[in-house]
Amino acid sequence: MANDWDKEKSTYAWKFLLDPEHPRNNPQKQYMWGYSKKIDQEENRNKLDLLKVKILMFKTHDYIAKSKSIGIFKSNSPLGFTDRATTFPILYLGRTDYKITAVVATKEDQIFWETMVDFLQKFYEALRLNKSTQDLLPGRKYDYSKDTYLDVSKWNFTSNKQLLEHCNKAAKHGLSYEAVNAFRMKYEEMKPFKETVIEVSAHAKVSSSMPVDQLSELRKTLYAGVVRNETETNMQKLRKIHGRK
Repeated sequence: MANDWDKEKSTYAWKFLLDPEHPRNNPQKQYMWGYSKKIDQEENRNKLDLLKVKILMFKTHDYIAKSKSIGIFKSNSPLGFTDRATTFPILYLGRTDYKITAVVATKEDQIFWETMVDFLQKFYEALRLNKSTQDLLPGRKYDYSKDTYLDVSKWNFTSNKQLLEHCNKAAKHGLSYEAVNAFRMKYEEMKPFKETVIEVSAHAKVSSSMPVDQLSELRKTLYAGVVRNETETNMQKLRKIHGRK
């Protein structure tokens, strides 16, 4: 029930702009609000995971299809969403697209929205292909075979950082440094990344409708600084796992 929502202590609120032509909607009801916390219930302390789970919930309960758009909001008031004057949008979700309106002002903001963009890209790709989004649930783990970890054809990473994180996981599963490093070099040869080194405004906005070949433009939205290549640092971590210097 609506009265169960804890409007004061919720981190996020959302507003469904309902489509009156959807057969499961009441044509007389134009919109509906929801909140991320209920009274007498704990909210996930990881606010990134909290937002991911709520977005997946929108899809599970068919609100992506039933809404013309979904606005997600935050508040900077100690009274939370009981003070609507302090409520501001950070993200809009459409049926095939999204738009980030949050201001990226700190390093923490940069990390948060970089991760959220990766999630949203995968989320909307799954919607386009009519695939399950269960793989996107935070904390979901899989027990891949060792051969699968080193099969380049089975993996598609969007950044060098993701590739190195995968290599670290493979090493922790007992694969040798030589085998993992050979996989890394083969992947970079067969599926090279486009280098992205761009200085940008912290107040930019982004839409997922941007073509893939303009991914660097997407990154401009998120970084108030320079995107750096972390290959060497990650390889040092990989060597450390194997006790190498």
